[in-house]
Amino acid sequence: MDVHPWELRLGDVVPFSDHVGRPVIDIRAVSLGQRARCLTFADLPPVTVHGRIRVYRKCELRVA
Repeated sequence: MDVHPWELRLGDVVPFSDHVGRPVIDIRAVSLGQRARCLTFADLPPVTVHGRIRVYRKCELRVA
């Protein structure tokens, strides 16, 4: 799914150009208005995201 930076969650998996999906392990708000996010991955330097980004998220089934 495509999400805005402020909709990101810990554990979302972001695909990269090397065809490896990496989970987000830390999210920090940056920039004026706090809309951009600095994402941290286990094996990469931090990446700042300003626009929509494709992520893969685990679906949770909730039963009342």
